[in-house]
Amino acid sequence: MESHRIFGWFAVGVLVLTAVAPTAHAETIGFNFTDNDSPTFTGQIGSTLEPGVVGGANWNNVGVGPNLQTGRNMVADIIGPTAGTIVDSNGATVAGMTATYSYNGAFAEDFGTTGTDWDDLFEGQLSASADGNLISIALTNIPYASYDIYVLGLRSYGLSAAGTAQSISDGTETFNWTTPLNWKTQDPMTQVSALFADRSGDITLTTSGAISGQVGHSFGGIHIVNTTAAAVPEPSSFALMALILLGMACYGWRQRHLAAAA
Repeated sequence: MESHRIFGWFAVGVLVLTAVAPTAHAETIGFNFTDNDSPTFTGQIGSTLEPGVVGGANWNNVGVGPNLQTGRNMVADIIGPTAGTIVDSNGATVAGMTATYSYNGAFAEDFGTTGTDWDDLFEGQLSASADGNLISIALTNIPYASYDIYVLGLRSYGLSAAGTAQSISDGTETFNWTTPLNWKTQDPMTQVSALFADRSGDITLTTSGAISGQVGHSFGGIHIVNTTAAAVPEPSSFALMALILLGMACYGWRQRHLAAAA
């Protein structure tokens, strides 16, 4: 009977632990585009900051190269946390993954709150110009069997930007957006983001809608979120489980000795 009571308390402890134990973020890979030509402001994200719809640290800061590039090696332009290397949210190297991009250029807009998660992401922008040059990003050997990919901080700029339709597509699905105001007057926290969910394998994202001499568009970063990894308990959860087991063992030992002394 006593052993049944011990088991019952142990089961309750496990259920409580399961209900309240925190889980780690899903593993992610983030790319933040920065203006590498800006001498005083680049919009880099610190390795401990976690912007994005899904949290994740260690964003790869891409120091965008010269203007008017086609098929440029994006990995070579990574300036941190590890120069020339793609890392995931744990800071681990992502072996074999490649990234190339085509674009018009980049620019930086200081919102005055450098060092905060979202603002650092939005302050540096990869751009498609009003001359009609578009953005294309090709990612291969993504290390996740299934993933979501977010394109963060979509906006338009130019004399006719307000209300002009723009789009981004992976060849299967197209996300359309309009910018209600010129980008220079926008609150960074009202930027538009696109989600391409449940993807697998390689992916190429391409924008459209830039109008020569009138409208361009840009975005701040892309975030790949692993949707196949099971949630992993935090180390504190394992410690709590160990304490529960130890407590149950001590309780059982004490009850046996009390029964023997009776």
